Amino acid sequence: MTAPAAVPAPVTDAATDSDRTALITAEEAAVIVSEWLPVGVSVTATSLQFDEPLEFTIWQQFGKDLEKVHRLQEARMQTVLWWIGDWLRYGEYTYGEKFAQAAEETGRAPQTLANLQWVASAIDPSRRRENLTHAHHAEVAALPKPDQDDLLNDAEENGYSAKTLREKAQDRKAENDGKDPDVERARRALDLALDKMKALGPEHWASIIVTALVLPLRHECADVEYEAFVAQLWALTEEVLQ
Repeated sequence: MTAPAAVPAPVTDAATDSDRTALITAEEAAVIVSEWLPVGVSVTATSLQFDEPLEFTIWQQFGKDLEKVHRLQEARMQTVLWWIGDWLRYGEYTYGEKFAQAAEETGRAPQTLANLQWVASAIDPSRRRENLTHAHHAEVAALPKPDQDDLLNDAEENGYSAKTLREKAQDRKAENDGKDPDVERARRALDLALDKMKALGPEHWASIIVTALVLPLRHECADVEYEAFVAQLWALTEEVLQ
């Protein structure tokens, strides 16, 4: 039987200004954790791998240290997000109910932890891309694996931002659901506009809809098309009000 690994020393909160502002590479990140990494655990730029079983207390302390490292290095240390996600996956699989309480002690919001674990579970280490951010991977995590790989490849080749990749992923989901991506894109744009409109109060709604939507369509459409639009809009309005 393998002897239990010694509990690694906690990471301290001491950090210089240069520590907080320096751009952290994957190689530098590995050096930072090497001194307190538990025996049987290894890291890559996009994953955390458990090669030997860990005692619960060692795993628990390890999660706290990962969170401290990420806070000290700010958002530049994207790789730690993968490590935290894999740490959570291992904990749930290995320790069951005990893992949830330990996860809460990291100080992160439960939803944030759930998101990190979900992304790590959806995209296994062999398919993660070192030159894309964790946010890129999060945008495609809800898609089937072939679509994930396809869009991550596109993001690498074309230099997509995470925002652009989100739009590509939404289009792919619409296609998978048998919907027209152009229609769904327009619907999302209207949803965003609706949220802003609702914040202004009901007294502004009618004038906004007429000036921003109805009148512009009047100028864009032929008379027959516009009359058909108004008739359909009126019929749908009556149906909703019934």
